[in-house]
Amino acid sequence: MKTKYLVILMVIVLLLASCDLFNPTTGTLILKGVRSLPTPALSKAQVVSVPTGSYSMHTKDIKFNFKEIYVSTSLVDSGISDDFIWKLIGEDDTLRSLDEVEFIANDLPEGIYKSLKIVFGNEIIRYAVYASDTSRTVEMASSLTEGDAGDTTEVINYFSPGGSYYTHNDTFNLMSEGESFQEFNINAGQTTTIYWMIGDTTVQWTEYGFTWVDVDNNLAWTPGVDSTKNYWGPPNIPMWSFLVVEE
Repeated sequence: MKTKYLVILMVIVLLLASCDLFNPTTGTLILKGVRSLPTPALSKAQVVSVPTGSYSMHTKDIKFNFKEIYVSTSLVDSGISDDFIWKLIGEDDTLRSLDEVEFIANDLPEGIYKSLKIVFGNEIIRYAVYASDTSRTVEMASSLTEGDAGDTTEVINYFSPGGSYYTHNDTFNLMSEGESFQEFNINAGQTTTIYWMIGDTTVQWTEYGFTWVDVDNNLAWTPGVDSTKNYWGPPNIPMWSFLVVEE
């Protein structure tokens, strides 16, 4: 008799387990970096008059260190403490162009997610072309905070429908209203994709320019010696834009 009850119990457990398998409570989130256009066009490159020893440049690409990416169902807003529960989407520790980035979380709990957290390594590499000769590229090692190359500190940015934020004394402070991040749904058994780009869909990378001051006049970027200044480009364009596609 005991054996009979044991068999019945095992059948019930298997049935419950099979119900969970066919009725998942998690979905998939893909965070994918893209460019506004497949290939950066240089037709709008401008030559700006600069002093001798300086050069008018355009950014062709930037490599970032996207160390950790998180999402939360809580809403980041000014004056709120960061006591959120953050779900890790992916992590890396290499310098990559944005269109080389793809993080996939296969078991994200169902819910409405309202905030994004990105932990950057401060180090970056900018690839710039001369406005007067776009076939020539200069590699410029630097940092997000415009400091020296090889900076091992971290920069943490937060994004929500209100814009982008940073924290001071563990409290969120608004950085830019233009860098808003729309909330998204994670539905059981379905995939949500967030496309992530620099600028927005109307602007090409090469519409942004700057002056390179080649202090040692060696036609190569010297970290800690050379500098950049006089940045120009289309006004009121966000640094980052996001597009959510729910399938």
